[in-house]
Amino acid sequence: MARACVGVLVAVGLSLPMAGIAKEKEPQRLSPSSPWNVHYADDSCRFGRSFGEGDQRIMFSAARYDDGDDLRISFYGKSLKKNVDGELRVRIHPHDHVKKLMFYPATGSNDLPALVLTPSVRLYDTEEADKRRTDAFAADGSNYQSPPVTPEQEAAITGWELSGKFMPHVVLETGSMGAVMATVRQCTDQLLGEWGLDVARHKSLSARAQPITSPASWMTNDDYPRHLAERGVRGIVNFRLMIDADGGVTACHIQQSTRPAEFDEAACKGLMLRAKFKPALDADGQPMPSFYRNSVRFMM
Repeated sequence: MARACVGVLVAVGLSLPMAGIAKEKEPQRLSPSSPWNVHYADDSCRFGRSFGEGDQRIMFSAARYDDGDDLRISFYGKSLKKNVDGELRVRIHPHDHVKKLMFYPATGSNDLPALVLTPSVRLYDTEEADKRRTDAFAADGSNYQSPPVTPEQEAAITGWELSGKFMPHVVLETGSMGAVMATVRQCTDQLLGEWGLDVARHKSLSARAQPITSPASWMTNDDYPRHLAERGVRGIVNFRLMIDADGGVTACHIQQSTRPAEFDEAACKGLMLRAKFKPALDADGQPMPSFYRNSVRFMM
């Protein structure tokens, strides 16, 4: 029977020692071939840059859907493999911490192969924080709240090292990401204001909205649209729930989806019915309106 589950995509990949990056020849270093481009989208802040030239050119694309530190990352390029699921080893220089992250295949403009990382990525995390997040998710589907990524940590970045069966071993020489991330923060502040939230008050939350029940219990097999299940159609739906000061869910918004639209409708219907929360708390410990984000994956 088809199975739907919530939160699978927030699980963090395994942490690896430095030996986890392939030890063959030195990675190819790709210099920037475009400036950073930041796009203020309707429900996200997107930014990207190209590295290298010709057939070696790889495009880095990222999206942030709220004021947190999680990024949805994709890579596009002729040198990437098509139509295969797999895993990618990622090291954000100058840190030694290596992540082993799952991806699914996609196709970008001009039929370019793409690797879309399924877990979200933070620009800085310790191995201990990664383990706590993985353990929390395995226990009850909840999210471990890592310490915020600081502007100083963003500014210290020098590059992204990527390795795996489905792409060449490369270093994207990003240089400091301090300036582009400062622009992204301005964008996310604007997003929260458009959602009707108090941006200044939200910046000093003492607690974010927290699920009362496990997110894994919010969707059931019966929520999988039957005609899509019978055809083996899979889908991924990234959602945002608006939470009032009493912890009630007031709205469900689809931020990104692989479609078809029936998956979006099924996700919001199940979430609005079953998701329960403790409200967010401001700096004085008073309940306030906020939001909660996660993903539903419909899979066979």
